[in-house]
Amino acid sequence: MNSLAGARLPVTELVHLDDCFCPSFRCLDPEPGYGRSMEISEEALVPAALDRVWRLVTEPGFFQQWYAFGGADIDLVPGGEMHLRWDEHGGFAARVEAVEPRRRFAFRWLPEPGDLVEITLAPQAEATLVRITESGALDDAATSAMAWSNSLALLAELARV
Repeated sequence: MNSLAGARLPVTELVHLDDCFCPSFRCLDPEPGYGRSMEISEEALVPAALDRVWRLVTEPGFFQQWYAFGGADIDLVPGGEMHLRWDEHGGFAARVEAVEPRRRFAFRWLPEPGDLVEITLAPQAEATLVRITESGALDDAATSAMAWSNSLALLAELARV
């Protein structure tokens, strides 16, 4: 097994956001202010082959084990409906934007114009690099970044099972 499995890769770009510096944020608008478009990106090396990781990030039964803990319904086709649930937060609708098997899965939170979430996979020796990028207005970018980071850690643990 690769000794880097589950390790977070360094992010080199620091961007000022509400009086703190966070390595996973990037402002997409040239003029900062309310409603600006932001992007967060988190990544991890998951200790499993690409085919297994693709199943973990796209099949509802696995998706709910590392992200939507209250349940997940995913119609895995562009334009397909998604319903993600958490006991403490309720349910949220999304729409599948892109499906590139073993490479990229993207969805958009509803209602329009919801934030876009892109999950990309890249094989790395005996593991798979998973990057999750969320872009849009991001009501709370710091919380979103923390949630995706925690979810990636859970995904890496699930891959070990």
